Amino acid sequence: MSENNLISDNNLVLDETEVLAVRFIAEYPDLNQYIYFVFFIDKLTINLINKAVLVSDNYELFEVLNKYDNYLELYKYIEVYNNLNYKVNIALDKLNSDLDTIFSNRTNVVHTTMAAINDDIISIIDIFSDTLNVSMDYNIGIYDVNYKGLDIDKVTEFLQDFKREFEGSSIDISQYNLDSNKDEANNEESITSKYKIVDGDFVVAPILGRAIADIKIGDKIIVKVDYTSFYPSMTYLDVNSKKNNNKYLVVGEVIDKTVNENSTKISLALSDEHCVIIEETQPIRVKVFNPQKDNYITPNFYQENSKEEQIYRMLSHFNVLKFLLYGLGFISLFVLVYILYVIIL
Repeated sequence: MSENNLISDNNLVLDETEVLAVRFIAEYPDLNQYIYFVFFIDKLTINLINKAVLVSDNYELFEVLNKYDNYLELYKYIEVYNNLNYKVNIALDKLNSDLDTIFSNRTNVVHTTMAAINDDIISIIDIFSDTLNVSMDYNIGIYDVNYKGLDIDKVTEFLQDFKREFEGSSIDISQYNLDSNKDEANNEESITSKYKIVDGDFVVAPILGRAIADIKIGDKIIVKVDYTSFYPSMTYLDVNSKKNNNKYLVVGEVIDKTVNENSTKISLALSDEHCVIIEETQPIRVKVFNPQKDNYITPNFYQENSKEEQIYRMLSHFNVLKFLLYGLGFISLFVLVYILYVIIL
């Protein structure tokens, strides 16, 4: 996306079309995130008809959205995707509220409409950029704006039909869900035939974690496995101790993801032989493995020599305080024996 994309993709004549449809993208490279939203303004009443907003770091989804030239279908995709993946999203709800505040100011709606008629993209960016940047921790975005005119009857009919479909749950989510997989059963059967399945859970990271909706194949995620399910071929963290009630923290690579209306199921390879399949019903944020920050070790190093392994395990579980007490006692005993030896002689 160009930082100064100032060319509209349509010659807008609102007198003939009556509705202004706008696609607005704000990308934040430092955060590896973007805001993507589309909205519709009724030219005759100068009122917002509707809008759909998405905040994500999933650039596979970004590419999918960019392929939509039909802004009504783009609106539908974002709405369905959000409903499937972001049932609870405080940041998105706050941004939606802030954008509603902008659109509730009639001056902003008028200026947006007139700027589109005059092909003045910079003025449209100025109306929204401050609000978008604040929602991204005061980072400055790279913006892209496109717009076109649509027939009012077509827009009204589309939105009414979508509302009926949405409320009636009759939408085929496979058309709009990036992670849907028609061969889900076959995929899971393939995974279970290739890997030994172990029990595990995600490590929840509410602030710095990644939304489960944005996890994609190839991501490396930290999961918890019981110590009885741990195998030396796994790459794990905190090698000297077990954490979280006898749980090892293990690095897993996402190899499959399926989403339905009620849950998200993610399969992670923990080694060449072992896999964990986790199903979540809540829109949690999970801890992503960062090789620059997370300390990890491959246990195979300690399996090469059984004697070294035994020594390592003994030292890793040896109580430092006991070691100091035993050492102090030994030194005291040595001094006492030496004193007695000197007195006797």
